[in-house]
Amino acid sequence: MRRTKKELEYALAKNILPEEIHALRKRLNLTQRDFGALLGVSAKTIERWESEDKPVTGPVVTLARILWEYPQIEERLQVPKREMPHRFWFCWRDYRCTLIDADNKKRQIRVKDFTLDHTKKAFGIVSRPDFEDFEELVATRCGIGGGNSTQLKYVLKENGLTEYDPLAILRNTQGRLPDDEFSLIVEE
Repeated sequence: MRRTKKELEYALAKNILPEEIHALRKRLNLTQRDFGALLGVSAKTIERWESEDKPVTGPVVTLARILWEYPQIEERLQVPKREMPHRFWFCWRDYRCTLIDADNKKRQIRVKDFTLDHTKKAFGIVSRPDFEDFEELVATRCGIGGGNSTQLKYVLKENGLTEYDPLAILRNTQGRLPDDEFSLIVEE
C-alpha cells in the first residue's frame, strides 16, 4: 500500500535544549555571531537560546539535527576569502549557486559550487572549468554568446557602451537573460 504525503512522518525532535545548541556550535567551532549567520538569526538570538532555561522550538530544531548529523554542510556553505581582483556570483533566482573569483590579467579563476544540482552550477557538469569556460559564461550572460556581431552591437547600444566591457554590462544587467532565471552578479 502506498502512503500519501499526508501520512509521512519524520523522526525529528519537537525542541532542542540550550546545552545542545551550545554543543552543536562548539562542534562546528563557530562563534555565536558566525553560528547565527549560518542559521539566519542574530548573535543575540543564539546567546538567548544558549542561556535560557527552556527548550527552543521551531525550524531551528530540524536544521540543528541536520547540522549535527552532517557537520560538513557548514564548511560546504562557507564563502572563502576573496583572493583575486574580481568576484562573481552565479545565481538561480535568489540562491547563490556558484562563486567565481577571477584574475583577468593572469587568466585564472577559482570556483566553488554551493549546490550539488548540476543544472544550477555555473559550469554545469564541468568539474574543473578554465578561464576560457569563464569567458564563455560571461559572454553568454552578457547576451552575446556565440560571437554574433549584430547581437553585440545591440547589447552595446542597450548598455550605452562604445566597446565591449563585460563588467559594465554585468553591472547593468546582473547577467540576467529574458529566457531563464539565472544571473551573474559582480560583487563590488
